[in-house]
Amino acid sequence: MEIPDLAISHLDKIPNDLFDEFSTSVNHQGLKLLIEPREDEGPFAGIEWMLPTTVLLFIAKSYFDSFLKEMGKDHYHLLKQAINWEHQFEYPPIAAIRYYAPV
Repeated sequence: MEIPDLAISHLDKIPNDLFDEFSTSVNHQGLKLLIEPREDEGPFAGIEWMLPTTVLLFIAKSYFDSFLKEMGKDHYHLLKQAINWEHQFEYPPIAAIRYYAPV
């Protein structure tokens, strides 16, 4: 078997007609081209890519959990003061007033 200068391996779902123009231009230049359809084998390296992320999230979870708890303790008093309207204004906020248009 001759070793081609260029090779294209594509899924068998892709029609070979898409490669005709490329094939003629490559053959015109005197290069050997191999176009090879192959079956879809599904996803690759799913677990291998997921493991480092899982380990990192497992380690970082305890760090961020404790960090956010401490941050919540520090900001609790500021949030309570911001929500407490009585200490913010001299007078309590004005209640909604309904206006009726004359008929």
